[in-house]
Amino acid sequence: MQALGAVLKSDNPDRWDVSAVHGVVISVVDTDPRVRIAAVQALDGATQHSAVNALASALGDPEAEIRCSAASGLRRADTGPVTERLLTASGDDLPQVRAAALTGLAASRGRQAVQARGREALADADSTVRIAAVRLLRTDDPTNISTLLGLLEHDHGAEVRREVLSALRTTADPRAPAALTAALRDSEPIVAGAAADALSGVAAARVNQRSHRRYER
Repeated sequence: MQALGAVLKSDNPDRWDVSAVHGVVISVVDTDPRVRIAAVQALDGATQHSAVNALASALGDPEAEIRCSAASGLRRADTGPVTERLLTASGDDLPQVRAAALTGLAASRGRQAVQARGREALADADSTVRIAAVRLLRTDDPTNISTLLGLLEHDHGAEVRREVLSALRTTADPRAPAALTAALRDSEPIVAGAAADALSGVAAARVNQRSHRRYER
């Protein structure tokens, strides 16, 4: 544990030398869960091959806290095997792990399977999972816009509806203004306020879109 602590003085694992990374990677499978969680947290956001593999393996750890940290720590990794492991983790029994796995898929947003899983997760019973799913979806996809507009109208969670409005803020989709205007009448102040902000963003996005089309001509 002391040796691991010495390594952790540098908070960017991509700057560690090979021996330091190796020492932390080994600690990911330590018998002591305290050592494992410290190691996984130290590798947060790492892109080195051995570190990414260690985080991916930690997705199967019996400790939920470790699975959560490993999942979110993979957010910069975009490889097929890692994506598959995160997609599996997004079906974990615990909602906090499911949400962390969706967060970890950020670098893989361009993959169709990831977008499909994000849309599925919008039906999750836990609002934190639905919020993570909203953040994962690309808003340049008309299918996702349709799904998000439906969620804005029907989701019972105010935080979820606010997250949808934040996601829609940069869309130039012609369906958005009417839905955002309706959201101004939401009974929750945080949602109504987010709708006002989103409308401003959408107006700017549509102006930019028209300017771009004129420039292309």
